[in-house]
Amino acid sequence: MKKIILYILIIIAGVVSVASASSIIQLNGGGIVNLNGGGVMNFQTAQYPGMCMNYGAFQGGYITPFSTTTNDIDLAYLYSKGYRTIRSQPTDPRNSTNARAKQVALASKRAGMYTIHSLQLNSGFLLSDWNDYINIYIPAQTTWAHDNNIDEISLGNEEELGNTAPDAPSDAQIKADIKTAATAIKALYPTLKISYVSAGYDATIDDWYTAGIGDIDYIGFNAYGSTASAVAKGAYIFSRFGTRGWIGEFNAATAGLQGGILNYSNESNWAQDVRGNLLAYVNSGLPRYCFFMYKDGGNEPWIIPDSYAVYASTGLRKIVANVLGLN
Repeated sequence: MKKIILYILIIIAGVVSVASASSIIQLNGGGIVNLNGGGVMNFQTAQYPGMCMNYGAFQGGYITPFSTTTNDIDLAYLYSKGYRTIRSQPTDPRNSTNARAKQVALASKRAGMYTIHSLQLNSGFLLSDWNDYINIYIPAQTTWAHDNNIDEISLGNEEELGNTAPDAPSDAQIKADIKTAATAIKALYPTLKISYVSAGYDATIDDWYTAGIGDIDYIGFNAYGSTASAVAKGAYIFSRFGTRGWIGEFNAATAGLQGGILNYSNESNWAQDVRGNLLAYVNSGLPRYCFFMYKDGGNEPWIIPDSYAVYASTGLRKIVANVLGLN
């Protein structure tokens, strides 16, 4: 009788599918998330504001070749499932992939999403490349974002891992220059939000905490790992930056940042850790956490012959899709 009553209450709240009376939690805004053994999480009803999707993997076959129609269909679908924030895959503004990323950002806006246009100077850059990035490319990309009503521009992605050339800028210079760029952008476009994403190592988090983030609105970190590591990472970032911290990319992995599904014997095990990661960030207090990634063509070197995207070259991963509310 108690289970029947619970089912009725859940149906009234707008949840379509429930399998266990012992696995329901309440999110803010009245939403319900079902954490049954099948991993269903219904974001269409919950519309949990922190959930975000990385979209447009430039390495794979879903943005190369670029398709405006595919972008519009995909992003409208994500919106229908309760997603309200899209982070375009970071691209080097010197390369043709950046034009495709801009089209992703425009499609995201057409779908009604809060849109993060993300930049990244490819690894191995020289000091001269970095100076051009700060003084030429970031201002141009920022003007484009402002003129096209993009909500947020992200000024880099793990640049502290890419300064490997002998004359590359130091980590300290990278931080200082990004903060200087943020201050200049705020003076020109005070309503445009500014972010930066770094690697999710504790030492990197501490370095940013020590340096301070200045006029950067949101400092993000990429975090791949087990459920236990996600719980610890979310709490650590929140303790340092509060609601100005966020997760730029997350997925389950156990052997380095780019282990992915290759570390799992089957999709169910992978989905379980994806779900654990997601719940860790839901409960962390961080304002948003972006799953990596929605679609990929299976062409990235560490994931041959497949990827850890929701949609890969072999098709839809249905169990993981359920975890992410894409059922």
